[in-house]
Amino acid sequence: MKRDLLTKIIVRVMIWKGHFDVRSMHKNTKNARKKNEKLLFKILKTNQDCEYGKKYNFENIKSIEDYRKTVPITKFDDYEPYVTRMIENNEDKLITSLPLVGYAQSSGSVGKRKFVPLTQPEVNIYTKYTVTRMLALANKYHKEKNGKGLKAGRGIFTCPAFDQFLPNGLPCSNVADVAARQLGFVYPYILTVPFNKLFNSEEADSKYMNFRLGLEDPNLLYMFGIFFMNFTDLFKYLENNWETIVDDIETGTISDLGCASEETKAKLSKILKPNPERAAELRKEFKKGFNSTILKRIWPNLSVICGIGTASFVPFAKIARKYTKGIPFDYSIYGASEGLYAAVDETEGKNMLLLVDSCYYEFIPVDDDDSNDNDIVYSLDEVEVGKEYEIIITNQSGLYRYKCGDVVKIMGFKNECPYVMFSYRKGQLLNLTGEKTTEEHMAEVVKKN
Repeated sequence: MKRDLLTKIIVRVMIWKGHFDVRSMHKNTKNARKKNEKLLFKILKTNQDCEYGKKYNFENIKSIEDYRKTVPITKFDDYEPYVTRMIENNEDKLITSLPLVGYAQSSGSVGKRKFVPLTQPEVNIYTKYTVTRMLALANKYHKEKNGKGLKAGRGIFTCPAFDQFLPNGLPCSNVADVAARQLGFVYPYILTVPFNKLFNSEEADSKYMNFRLGLEDPNLLYMFGIFFMNFTDLFKYLENNWETIVDDIETGTISDLGCASEETKAKLSKILKPNPERAAELRKEFKKGFNSTILKRIWPNLSVICGIGTASFVPFAKIARKYTKGIPFDYSIYGASEGLYAAVDETEGKNMLLLVDSCYYEFIPVDDDDSNDNDIVYSLDEVEVGKEYEIIITNQSGLYRYKCGDVVKIMGFKNECPYVMFSYRKGQLLNLTGEKTTEEHMAEVVKKN
């Protein structure tokens, strides 16, 4: 009962914070360029004494024109020598003056692994615009559609933990994992995981654990993942394995399907109890079949599913609809290891509002990319609806005028701030069967089907 009470309090606080952050997100659209440039100069001032800041004379940059003339457009290769020194020699104040809280592992366009530094302000942005934003928008959606907001409950986070650390003790995983591990103290109250950390592959199978623990909670409120592809895999897994999982719920055990270590089994044995009543409820619903109402039948309180389901992930979102009648989608965020760029500002909305408090943005028209990079560069209020641009970012973790390779399409504006949609990643190779297909080509196929 104490856990349920704390869940109610914490989820309500998260919804309140989410509404505050969404209002701030919308407020930032007024005078968006001025606010985005203010962030840039804050970044430059913060980092003027680091090695990179001294090299490019951050202290004396007083205008956007100065910035573009002084600081070159970069790619990750330009930072690799610094990152190597940071990791191997534990050097600091090279590309940022701020302390690092971890590294995000990312693959390059041909599979070369990158280690992207993360500072706390960068991680805070991810925290700000993910789960709390999702809950606030879902609360607003249900109030408008059904006349009442969300009933507090825990959720499922579909991503496993990656317990990888560098010799200096910093986590080295993905941004979601680095950000999530900082919130572990609230996991038992906002997730069905009963501990202050997620399961990793050495401890147990994450799909099994998501359902073994999640199915036992009839008041599940949300499911949160990175991509909708994760959900289609999960739902198919449940369809194939529900009988074993329900048997485990009935007996209060962990079967071999869970691939759990002895240590994990010992920890869970202190918590899990036989639950024949819930098992009977689940069996009744599963035996009716896996149609579009299955999730709502086993979790009547399930109110939102959040994950990236746009661009090349559209087909997976369509597949997920086969199991999710009555449950709205939140199409989440748009970003990469190098930064968070945009987020949806309404449940079921697909266009994403540029986050002016996350990175400083510049845009290169894709048709003009063969020209000198510095010849044609636009600010966020100079882009045109319907056109595509390669996005350049300056983030809060030491990347300056960074050409991440992403091409976005401008879908509209809210005041001065554009709504964007990811189009494709330039030069990205999808080596599915050795054919080396660009993601641009794959995106075109998705659009036509």
